[in-house]
Amino acid sequence: MPASQAASPPPAAPPGARSPPPVREGARRGLHEPGHYGLEEFLRTRSRLVRGAAAWIHLGANFGAAVGGDPLLQASAPGLQERAAEALQRAGAAPPRRRPAGEPPAGEARRVRAGGGT
Repeated sequence: MPASQAASPPPAAPPGARSPPPVREGARRGLHEPGHYGLEEFLRTRSRLVRGAAAWIHLGANFGAAVGGDPLLQASAPGLQERAAEALQRAGAAPPRRRPAGEPPAGEARRVRAGGGT
């Protein structure tokens, strides 16, 4: 690329600002967050958030898939799951698969439940 078309460097961070975290190889290759590292760190530093949650709902990455998604709706209570499914239907979404409330959840929701989330 000619120098005249080269992207300009990002602006300098304001004094005292934190540097962004490094980009990990898996993220650059478009893989789903390897090992749920971001959630693990988020929950590690905010454990009271999980233990104090009255409910949780997990809309996995497949909810946003343009093609070939197989969404799985998971929630901590049957009523919450039903309300979420109804809201998705009103929005025109296809009915998602559901994991029965009370069963151990899949994906990142496992970490929330293991951390004491209802």
